[in-house]
Amino acid sequence: LYGGASAKPFVTTHHALDQTMYLRIADELYLKRLIVGGLDRVYEIAKDFRNEG
Repeated sequence: LYGGASAKPFVTTHHALDQTMYLRIADELYLKRLIVGGLDRVYEIAKDFRNEG
């Protein structure tokens, strides 16, 4: 789920866990999905990463 105009997802690999990991661009898209799903109040305090370079 992308968002953030020209921002592109940042993908990295955690070698010890052998997993691909993604840094989130914007949290509001996930929060909107929860509201549409029926939750009345949704709050989040988080850091976001913008890969615009």
